[in-house]
Amino acid sequence: MLNLGGNAQFTTIWRQIIDSLRADPGLQKRCIRALRKTCGIYGILPTSYAVPFPLTKPGQRPFASGGFSDVWRVADEKDRDQVFAVKSLRVYEVDPVETINKV
Repeated sequence: MLNLGGNAQFTTIWRQIIDSLRADPGLQKRCIRALRKTCGIYGILPTSYAVPFPLTKPGQRPFASGGFSDVWRVADEKDRDQVFAVKSLRVYEVDPVETINKV
């Protein structure tokens, strides 16, 4: 069985392998699928999915919206060159807890 004691190290190595395969998009796509499947089985996330905190929201409005959420462009306060898209669910105080939990 796979020893995932060093989850961060495992996913970081996978990410480095995937990044090195940019010349072969087909193989890169298969590796990304394998990483997703492995992470799903073991309940871990790749370190590339971690968003650094604190974040700065440069504007007062999201750059995209949908029926249930808004997408904000945010920047890492320590490294302003790193910009992320963060999706946040829109929840209203009047919504029952059961409804919120379904989303």
